[in-house]
Amino acid sequence: MKIIFLEGDDYSALRQRLASFVAVAKKRNWQIFHYESGGPVSFAEELAKTSLFEGERLFIVENGAKLTSKELKWALAEQEKLPGTLVILNDGFLNASTRKAVGKKARVEQYKLPKTIFAFLDAFYPGNSVKVLQLFHELLKKEPIERVFFLLSRHVRDLYWAKLNLTKLPYAQDWRILKIGGQSKRFSKEQIEKIIGLLAEADIKAKTSQDELAPLLDQIILSQLE
Repeated sequence: MKIIFLEGDDYSALRQRLASFVAVAKKRNWQIFHYESGGPVSFAEELAKTSLFEGERLFIVENGAKLTSKELKWALAEQEKLPGTLVILNDGFLNASTRKAVGKKARVEQYKLPKTIFAFLDAFYPGNSVKVLQLFHELLKKEPIERVFFLLSRHVRDLYWAKLNLTKLPYAQDWRILKIGGQSKRFSKEQIEKIIGLLAEADIKAKTSQDELAPLLDQIILSQLE
């Protein structure tokens, strides 16, 4: 079995890469299996079960962070006995112990967001509109507006969940959860709800050709972060 890890903080690129594996598998008429940690069937049982079928198969784990070290070690140890391809998507970077266990036994593909994206998202809070606008327009020189809009929308959603309950954030890294939680304290719940509504309106206007995303985001930043 070929084992491929997809890691990084560029969630959009990770999903696109995973979609490319699925598209190729469908084109070649491979069987596709999905595994979710915590289900009634163990990881080992699920992988072994697929070997009962003939033909090539693609095995997908969409939340690699939830796999235990025992499950990963088993897959790496047994990979030569199992047919097919296993793709493990890890939203974030592999920890040191996992990276050491993987070694050269599997391929690791990394998808990282540019540092300017993080600077922009981290600066997004009330009273910081000038800095946010500056970073926003620097980003647009290198990144497509659709990508920036997607990442900002996801980040604002995270701020909202953090405002309600930090445990709702779908991340394995404690530092990331605490960082988002700290930033959410700069907003009131009503402020975040207003921004979410404005982002949704901007998305509709852009998709229906009523306006362009860049000036719409300019307006949101100026009006909501002044």
